Amino acid sequence: MGKTWSIKAFGESQFDNLAQVDLERNPALRRIFDGDLSARRICADLELFLGQKITPGKSLFFIDEIQAAPSAITALRYFYEELPDLHVVAADSLLEFALKQAFFPVGRIQFLTLHPLCFAEYGV
Repeated sequence: MGKTWSIKAFGESQFDNLAQVDLERNPALRRIFDGDLSARRICADLELFLGQKITPGKSLFFIDEIQAAPSAITALRYFYEELPDLHVVAADSLLEFALKQAFFPVGRIQFLTLHPLCFAEYGV
């Protein structure tokens, strides 16, 4: 159990739907973040790929392993500006390396650090 499990469990219990993409496991998804970084366009392309709607206020959009696509890190700014009611969570394993390659959206992202937990902390 780790960050991905925790975010998925949170999304499934607190939102109408969870739209999850893993940019490391599915390299084809990285192209969606190339070029035009319009949040609406990215969501529309992801809806087609995932076969589900991404609805602001009702969906949790989870970008796992975001470090695999530095342009996805930059796109977070446009999600914040264009779709402020869409809840977006991004997780990574190596963010400090990816930030050297991306234009970082200062003032648009809140960092939370998840440290290892034991089974008792998970409530298992």
